[in-house]
Amino acid sequence: MTHDETTETNATDFFELPDDEAPSKPPPRRQTGKHSTPRKALPLILLQDALTGAELRRVREARSLLLLVKVPSPAWVESVRDALRALGSWHEIEVRDGSTRYRRKPEDVGEVAVRIGDGLRVAAVCHDPAALLPPSLIACADISVALGPPSDRVIRRAIKAVTGTMPRRVPHRAGLDFADLVGCIRVGDTAAAAVRRLSEASQARLGTASDLADVPHVLSLHGYGAATAWASNLLKDLEDWRAGRLDFSCISRTLLLVSEPGLGKTTWARSLAKSAHLPFLTLSISSLFSGGSGYLGEISTKIDQFFALARNMSPAVVFLDEIDALPSRDNLDNRNRDYWLPLIVQFLLLLDSSASSATSRLIIIAATNHGGAVDPALCRAGRLHPTITLGRPDAMALAAILRQHLAGDLADADLSGIVALGRGRTGADVVAWVRDARRVARAASRPMRLDDLRDVVAPPDSRSDTDRWRAAVHEAGHGLGATYTGSGRVTHLDIVAAGHLGGRTLVSASQTETRSRTDIEATVVTALSGRAAEVALGLQPTSGASEDLRIATELLVAMHVSYGLGEGLVHRAAPGDSHQVLAYDPALRARIDEELHALNQRALDLAVRHRALIEDVASALLRERVLDEAGFAAIVAAHLPGEVRHG
Repeated sequence: MTHDETTETNATDFFELPDDEAPSKPPPRRQTGKHSTPRKALPLILLQDALTGAELRRVREARSLLLLVKVPSPAWVESVRDALRALGSWHEIEVRDGSTRYRRKPEDVGEVAVRIGDGLRVAAVCHDPAALLPPSLIACADISVALGPPSDRVIRRAIKAVTGTMPRRVPHRAGLDFADLVGCIRVGDTAAAAVRRLSEASQARLGTASDLADVPHVLSLHGYGAATAWASNLLKDLEDWRAGRLDFSCISRTLLLVSEPGLGKTTWARSLAKSAHLPFLTLSISSLFSGGSGYLGEISTKIDQFFALARNMSPAVVFLDEIDALPSRDNLDNRNRDYWLPLIVQFLLLLDSSASSATSRLIIIAATNHGGAVDPALCRAGRLHPTITLGRPDAMALAAILRQHLAGDLADADLSGIVALGRGRTGADVVAWVRDARRVARAASRPMRLDDLRDVVAPPDSRSDTDRWRAAVHEAGHGLGATYTGSGRVTHLDIVAAGHLGGRTLVSASQTETRSRTDIEATVVTALSGRAAEVALGLQPTSGASEDLRIATELLVAMHVSYGLGEGLVHRAAPGDSHQVLAYDPALRARIDEELHALNQRALDLAVRHRALIEDVASALLRERVLDEAGFAAIVAAHLPGEVRHG
């Protein structure tokens, strides 16, 4: 079945009718009191299903026994305690759910230890034994059983115990805890009614808690590359798991998404949850440190509470945004180590129990704009693995994203001109374009026109002729630098003003992920060539090259302190930490400034030598505002036909 197909299910598909009863005739209503209540039946059946036959006999008959029961969530604690009493007599049942009523420190054993020592029958029920129970009680348990969320088999048996009829199938129960299940399976009702309520309650949880109504199916999204393939495999595995053909522990269910801002990491994760029919829980790591005191204990509690909620709602999709807000231990100084280490270790342990545990039912997606800042231990196999890097959408993907967000607007319009103007922009930019164009059309009380969209993608240029010429010369300089140093293939140039940018040059990098010193220096020359072109054509340098200088500086610093391509081999900082390194190392600062001046001179020499080429490219940009790869290559070829270009 494809992702956009739907199937109809009749109520009779879910429950068994007596042989002599026609499907159109509903089963007679059950009489209250003839069957068990859901509060009694559900935990008892869950216990019986989890214990082996030998363990059940010991629970019923052993004269001395210490039984430890881990329940799916705090809501199950008291009902499982009562179920244990139904299975046998106990001298003591210790229950702890973290609430005020049962709040005791883990080291508080009290009468429990005495009764265990006296050889009596003792049980302990808890949703998080490691955090809430005495270590001695955990270590000495004769039987330890972990109760996961009720399986389909348990739910079917519970429905039969309450209603008298065994359903053939039960629906997926995303996010339903004990109280939800008990509210759906009612004494005096039918199995079909219980099945219907379970389905409706699950859908309500998905719709309300996740707020996913506005996102499309994950396989219909565009521009996500390897992430789409990963999502397709996950959805197929979930289908097999629900059909009983695959154990959940066999599913690849963790992922780290890396991209620059605005490329839709959150949208993709929300869409994945909706497509998988699972609750969506999100935690921004940076939000843990805002709106509070920042005390270590307070942050630790927030983390525990979030993962406890996720476990309660499992199976679910957990989205950890800004995972780089937990710093890498490689970059911690002694002053901050004592604060961060406990939090990082806590997070690693929670990931181990949530991502790789055989009993976990969580799919964990983490996201970052700074892949190099993530602690390597977080993204190793078994935790947040694999890592998928998202790039900016190409022209085809951008057109598809634009058409998707336009929906029925401009259905017959040719969008190729809009895509050319917006080449290299992000999905977030597309959302803003369509929103703003619709606002313009609403204000004019008419349908959207192509001009509305064009004007928000590339607003009419209000800059002076001098400023527009400067922008065109600057981008032409970048194109020249990339072409003649061999740092990459120029695929797009424009002088469309957007925010603080007066234009853009897009370069498809020609080198592999591993770069030599020559490769890095070629990229630095390309970054400096915009400023150099302005100087070569008689324009004074301005503040417009600040971003180029940042890129050039960070590359040279990384070359020296991260990549071992300078004078020493010592790894001193991660790439991107140039500000901190330069602030405390005046000798390195002087060395980087010296190299910047030398490479800037190379860029200036190149611009002076090829001034005519810069002028022709800049003139074309003034006329067209946009030059694609073919247009730029034609101007280059006209100036130097057949010449091999190199740095």
